[in-house]
Amino acid sequence: MSQGLLCLISTFTPKPARMNVKWLVEDFEPDNKIWELVAEIKRQGHECEFINYLSYAYGAKNPLGKKGNYPDEDCVIFQGSIQLASWLYAHKSWVPTVWFEKDKFKCSMYYSYLGKYLFNSDYEFTTVAEYHRRLDYFTNRHSVANCLFVRPDTGMKSFTGQVFEMERHRTDWMFFKQFVKPEDLLVVASPKKICAEWRFVIAEGKIIASSLYHLNGHRHHACGAPDEATKLCELVVAEAERELKPGPMYVVDVCKDSNDNYGLLELNCFSCAGLYACDKEPIVREASRIAWKQHQTYHKSLDI
Repeated sequence: MSQGLLCLISTFTPKPARMNVKWLVEDFEPDNKIWELVAEIKRQGHECEFINYLSYAYGAKNPLGKKGNYPDEDCVIFQGSIQLASWLYAHKSWVPTVWFEKDKFKCSMYYSYLGKYLFNSDYEFTTVAEYHRRLDYFTNRHSVANCLFVRPDTGMKSFTGQVFEMERHRTDWMFFKQFVKPEDLLVVASPKKICAEWRFVIAEGKIIASSLYHLNGHRHHACGAPDEATKLCELVVAEAERELKPGPMYVVDVCKDSNDNYGLLELNCFSCAGLYACDKEPIVREASRIAWKQHQTYHKSLDI
């Protein structure tokens, strides 16, 4: 064999496998800019299946129907509702499918590490049963204008955190009690005036996109966030990455009041978060890159 041929063989490096990432996207929020996300996924050359939320909402045994019937060994990313994410986690073996470590997104978990950044810092934890039994205590301690802010501890959104008016409390809870059990944890706090809310998308500890999504009590979407909100988010992310490790991708919500005081609203999983007016290009690029890296690492571990 010639010296030249030996040299060619010894220096040959195989090209890494081309990313073959597939997406499942569900229309779970009317103002979530879903079509922008789908268009960007396709623009970047990835396969994408669009799922109607109602198929899951009405209790179908297989909410995917004829869509998303990818082989078990495929690299698949889901973006949609918590309900369908939970179903996929239980029934599908795709890697990664969803990024959602449920315990990490409990208030009782991330408040323990990020409490100093919280906007609603005067909170108490209690159970559903204790909340009702001691309602007078919580009203006297936390109410403002005879109103209380209550949200579930879980990140599974058994109900949406909101302000309860005491005059309507009994009537309102007739609806919400069907979604909770007596032993479930609640967060109870005084209601506060929020002027603006932003969502930040985090990938491997870095902010890659942001969007305004509420302004003066109304839905309002605009790409980007002010420096003050971004700086606070950077502090939150640095601490979360060091102490909590929420996962490769997640979202952070930051808000401000009328006095320009900024605070952390909550952490949420990426797979079930509305993306609003966030720039979709870096989101699709980074999510696909991270998913493919996880997929390749997982399947290499099976070969060992």
